[in-house]
Amino acid sequence: MRADGTLAAHDHRRIRRLAAASLMAFAVLGAVHLSVPPSVAPRVNVRWAGGVTDADRVRLESRLQLFAGELREGSTWAYDLGDPSWRGVRTLIAEPAVADTHYLNRRFGIVSSDAPAGSTRIAGDTLSRWRDSPVVTWILRLSVSCLIVSGLWLLVDARAAASRRPRVG
Repeated sequence: MRADGTLAAHDHRRIRRLAAASLMAFAVLGAVHLSVPPSVAPRVNVRWAGGVTDADRVRLESRLQLFAGELREGSTWAYDLGDPSWRGVRTLIAEPAVADTHYLNRRFGIVSSDAPAGSTRIAGDTLSRWRDSPVVTWILRLSVSCLIVSGLWLLVDARAAASRRPRVG
């Protein structure tokens, strides 16, 4: 840091490298989170339409990959969603026998981020388990924090340097 309170050139490079590394970590982990399926099925609620018999429901549970069904109230059941992909969610919400759902974003065809984890393992590969690990969440939060702090630091320093320059007029 210089005497006037602004950063020296080598400090700028370090902070820009930190921001770039944070941005890359955020982008890579974000891409992994979006493209790699979770290792455990999300738990969603499905309210069956009137007239759906128990035999129909069992058949639909199999076809829609709904596992570990548990009756909640009336015709509402909680399930582990075996296919949380866009296609699986769209198939479920488009099914005429499904009156309503909870923990699914019907507009975008995705599982809501606040959906609880179920108990059914749907992906056993290492990448899926790594995606769901607390370490990845910690790294993601750290990278976002570093990106925000370094970005603000560079912005404040650039403004401070600009305000100290003599104006030609």
